Amino acid sequence: MSTLPHSYERDRSLWNECADTYERRIVHGHPDVTAYETFEQRFIDRVAIHLTRDRGHMLHCYDFGCGSGRIHALLAPMLITAPEAASSAGIAHIGGIDFSERMIELARRNIIDSGLGALLPKFLSFDIGSAFDVPPYRGNHTPLAVCVCNSIGVMQGPEGARKLFSVMNRYIRPRNGIAVISCYCAEAVAGYALSNYESTMDVCGQPCWLKPDTYASPEYTLVPRRYKRAFDPDPAIVVDVVDARGKCIKKEVTLTRDPEAVRAVIATGKIDAYDNYHSRWYPIDRIKTWMREFWGEGTLWHIQGAMLDRLHGEPAQIAVVDYSGSFESLGRSWGFEPFHHVKRHAK
Repeated sequence: MSTLPHSYERDRSLWNECADTYERRIVHGHPDVTAYETFEQRFIDRVAIHLTRDRGHMLHCYDFGCGSGRIHALLAPMLITAPEAASSAGIAHIGGIDFSERMIELARRNIIDSGLGALLPKFLSFDIGSAFDVPPYRGNHTPLAVCVCNSIGVMQGPEGARKLFSVMNRYIRPRNGIAVISCYCAEAVAGYALSNYESTMDVCGQPCWLKPDTYASPEYTLVPRRYKRAFDPDPAIVVDVVDARGKCIKKEVTLTRDPEAVRAVIATGKIDAYDNYHSRWYPIDRIKTWMREFWGEGTLWHIQGAMLDRLHGEPAQIAVVDYSGSFESLGRSWGFEPFHHVKRHAK
């Protein structure tokens, strides 16, 4: 029996509650996360430029799990908004969906604050709802579907991840488009995930590998005293405890890693917190298996972030399916080869 409906509602409620803190402490906060996001943005930007400038496509872009609209703002300068230029290459529209109403509010506000409000909603649009319900794209442009910032890891476990692969394929297939999923590797859990989640407990709650769990409940927020960086060997972190009214009730509480629990997290890639936050860092082989299963009719590329940008992208992996043949020259220019190749006529 599917657990998606229950997990979906649980996660939607959690993300509505933590959206503002997530935006402040993670998206614009943790240095390792911002490095990873920089890597993603450079990748997506280069793909869009290649498809439009080098391959002559007019794109329809859609972000599955768009959050606060980071990809919208990134690609907005490439929009073709003048009617007389409609036949040229560029981006015709950028859309996105997120199940968190609060995230969509932040996205619209960010677009307006960036001076792009006039593009709403004709050229920039946001939908509130499930990424699993997005219908196939039936327009006249080449669809570029993206899912970034490990959104696949918070889409209701492996059942949701498989569903995402399927839906993104359904979205781009009628118009021979391209889909991109960027996520963390389970192979990077020991180096990156532990310190990342320990640094952001005021967003996600206390990770289950930290002890004691005295204040691990929705009644309290644990605010770390510092950001722990990747590969930090310190098994402890110091937090301040804040109650539901925002009052600090205890300072400098030390939490320490439980070795057995840490081993389980590294072995499984399952990130769980006491406050019902759940995330997954999937192994490279698992992502490749899902690519073959759901995207096997297209040409498949798997790109390890460390091989493209060691400074920013080490914990990342990127899955690409290409139905038009237009990604191939870019992928090969970076030194990559498709691991599953379907010969098609490039546009």
